[in-house]
Amino acid sequence: MGQITFLFGVHNHQPIGNFNEVFEEAYRTAYAPFIKLMAEHPTVRWNLHCTGILWEWLQDRHPDYLKRVADMAASGQVELLSGGFYEPILPVIPDADKIGQIQKLNHYLKGRFHTSPKGMWCAERVWEPNLPKYIREAGIEYTVLDDTHFMYSGLDSDDLTGYYRVEDEESSIDVFPISQELRYSIPFKNPEETIKIFARFAEKFPDRDLALVMADDGEKFGFWPGTNKLIYEDHWLEHFLMLLEQNASWIHTDTFSNYRAARPALGKVYLPTASYFEMSEWSLPTKAGLEFEGVVKRLSKLDDWEKTRRFTKGGFWRNFLVKYPEADSMYKKMLYVSRKVHAEGRMNSSGVTNALCDLWAGQCNCSYWHGAFGGLYLPFLRQSIYQQLINAEKKLDEIHFPKTARTKSLSPIVQVFDFDRDGKDEIILESLSQNLYVSPEQGGTIFEWDFKPASVNIANVLTRRPEIYHEKLKQNALTPAELSGGTLSIHDLVLAKETGLENILQYDWYRRANLIDHFLHPLTTLQTFKRAQYGEQGDFVLGRYAHRAKGSSGGARIELSREGAVWSRGQKFTLRVQKTIEVGASAARDRSELRVLYRLMNESDQNIPEVWFAPEFNFSFSVPEKDQEFEPVSGWEKVDPHLYWKLNADFSEPAGLWIIPLETVSNSESGYEKTFQGVTVLPHWKLSLDAGKSFERTLSFRLSKT
Repeated sequence: MGQITFLFGVHNHQPIGNFNEVFEEAYRTAYAPFIKLMAEHPTVRWNLHCTGILWEWLQDRHPDYLKRVADMAASGQVELLSGGFYEPILPVIPDADKIGQIQKLNHYLKGRFHTSPKGMWCAERVWEPNLPKYIREAGIEYTVLDDTHFMYSGLDSDDLTGYYRVEDEESSIDVFPISQELRYSIPFKNPEETIKIFARFAEKFPDRDLALVMADDGEKFGFWPGTNKLIYEDHWLEHFLMLLEQNASWIHTDTFSNYRAARPALGKVYLPTASYFEMSEWSLPTKAGLEFEGVVKRLSKLDDWEKTRRFTKGGFWRNFLVKYPEADSMYKKMLYVSRKVHAEGRMNSSGVTNALCDLWAGQCNCSYWHGAFGGLYLPFLRQSIYQQLINAEKKLDEIHFPKTARTKSLSPIVQVFDFDRDGKDEIILESLSQNLYVSPEQGGTIFEWDFKPASVNIANVLTRRPEIYHEKLKQNALTPAELSGGTLSIHDLVLAKETGLENILQYDWYRRANLIDHFLHPLTTLQTFKRAQYGEQGDFVLGRYAHRAKGSSGGARIELSREGAVWSRGQKFTLRVQKTIEVGASAARDRSELRVLYRLMNESDQNIPEVWFAPEFNFSFSVPEKDQEFEPVSGWEKVDPHLYWKLNADFSEPAGLWIIPLETVSNSESGYEKTFQGVTVLPHWKLSLDAGKSFERTLSFRLSKT
């Protein structure tokens, strides 16, 4: 019977911006009891990665955890792994940030635990072939990735019993393959089942010393639904550790570095772009993802699925930036801020160093994607990314415009360039108090609106779109009473936090933003508009707007116009919509103002009998609103008590007004849930327009810090 070296790794992480009570619950249910049990079994060696975000929180709130880890590291029982300090997706952040993030966690581990890490964790195991160069430059010698990566290179499970060497541009590192079979077995099957997996390999290769790796999220050991009872009350982990000790004659536990020091690599391999298998489904467009899911279900029933799996590949992580335009906008904002920070070239100055740390915190991966994990659907996590990036910009403002120099008004800066790299220009207006990101190609809309005094993007909302798992929700229509049962892998659970969620699945046909120019069908109601089941009588929502932007000593103007069509009483008319955004020069540090001047011109030779004009705004308030329908009013206001800002909207002439909550249905490790994304504000006017005549309205917005 062969010898098995079991390399056991745990990865602990909480995202930037997560609630303190979530950190505490994860600590209480998973991190603390896990480390306690591991300490009680000192002969079981293992490997630990915590992100810098979590290390800092633990150091502040539970320093005893760090003391216990330090003792175990000093004894050699645990090896500590590095990684990107703020858990970024390494391949997609700028190269200088890749190296800087890893080195920041290296320095933390060296200073706090007196250990120089040799290995690292790759966030979400997202890999691209050029990474070895940057990982090696950051001082790291090895990492761990899924067996999926290796199988895509042509290897099979029998080949993945050690580690391999990968290289790029003469820089090489070692990579250990994580067994998907062990990931699904631990801790979701009886501990004896995992021992049987070890035995199967040992019997198959009686003359070899094999290494098998299980490295996965630490939250599965108590924080995921149902796992705390399984692992601690029902003693799964205690039983598993005892089995490892009882079988120590042929199952040896160790750290990655010890194993590398004692045994050579199995060979060299070139790994393709990949992540864990489930990510390849989640990152696909919804229609393709459903088809891929069906293919996998059919193939997994075949006897040769293990061999077939390595030829079955879906999408990859960068697809999320196409699947979710909001994620792409946030990502491009991060790249834009990174360029500005690194352009300073004075990294030894405290202001730039602090801005760099804010930038890196804004690279935390969780808010940029979505699957069974990933927090794109959570507004407070997205807002935390914007908060970090805006804070970085504010620190650069302090360098260029110190408070002592802000006694007079400063003019906004206007740039026109291809911000999102899609071949079409966007407009960015930046001032000390606000930033506007405008897309002329997508309806002349504002898709980002930063109120800098509160470090908040007030346009941070998410469009309602179909998801792969929505089909499961419709099919199951589960109620809370039906959620009991055995503990399943997080990838198999179908839970619902409340009943009736399938009834509120509604989808938008345009991206939610600000200054969306609607011409509503006469039969439209608040409810049909809310459900996106109304008639659109114009072609402006998705239309291209001509644009002109300029700044001056008195402020800045963005002029947008489109000649399009409206339909009224079955007839088509030519209409020009002009909207001008005006921002004045200001030295205020706690408020900002913006005006939008609308002009609708009938350019046909006939009178337009009736149109219903409704410019749409979507604001990312953290406090929900109920459906509200107002008779003509002169304005509207709302305070956000959590994000500390207030909106005052004034209309030059009274307008009918609809206030509608924007809600999505999403899935996470804790189940399906309704998520409040923000408030849709829809002022509207019904009007007729004679040939050659125009209709004008001004909307004024005042933002203030509370």
